[in-house]
Amino acid sequence: IEKQIQEYRYEATDGAKPRIVEELSWTEDERVLPFLLEVLADVDEPELARIEAARALTPDMDAMSEDICDVLLTVLQRADEDGEVLRHAIEAAEAFLGDSDDLLAAIAALQSA
Repeated sequence: IEKQIQEYRYEATDGAKPRIVEELSWTEDERVLPFLLEVLADVDEPELARIEAARALTPDMDAMSEDICDVLLTVLQRADEDGEVLRHAIEAAEAFLGDSDDLLAAIAALQSA
């Protein structure tokens, strides 16, 4: 796991990054979720890698739901967020609406805009 995360951070081309995120998303290791959240939150990461990170967020990750909600809220509140990343962040956020009133309000605001 650590080798893949280091490869992503220091060696991978932008084209390889989505593959690494997708591969890691299937791994049940405590280092993966913080890494996925880091990728999703970073606007300088490739769009496809951020989309893969958003897709990987599932309700069974409830042990870190507060952290997940915080990152999703940050992504949803960015006015300049890319459309596809935003769409996948909204889809991921729908699984955590019961965990965050702020997340619910952000989605409602986006849907009414």
